[in-house]
Amino acid sequence: MQNIVASADIHSGLNLNAIALGLGLENIECEPGQFPGLVYSLSDPQVVILLFSSSKLVITGGKKPEDVVNAVDRIVTELKSHLIGRSARCSKRLLVVKCPKTWYMIARK
Repeated sequence: MQNIVASADIHSGLNLNAIALGLGLENIECEPGQFPGLVYSLSDPQVVILLFSSSKLVITGGKKPEDVVNAVDRIVTELKSHLIGRSARCSKRLLVVKCPKTWYMIARK
């Protein structure tokens, strides 16, 4: 595989302004007048995550499904302090990631 594009939902609305400030502007691209989400670049795993206030994520650039899972794990950890209402519903216990033509459901401990 060259490039996996996946989507995920963390089931908690996001405050994109707080996230942009909290995660540091060096890894974030934000143009509210041009695009309704944040573009967040991770270096490990080397992926790009599009974050939307609706709690939806789009992950691209992974070479294997584990890259997507690791990226979502990492972003969920980093977002905990920026979640609207500090919702406990954002969990790594069950992650459903849709890659083209395949669904991955990963049960986490």
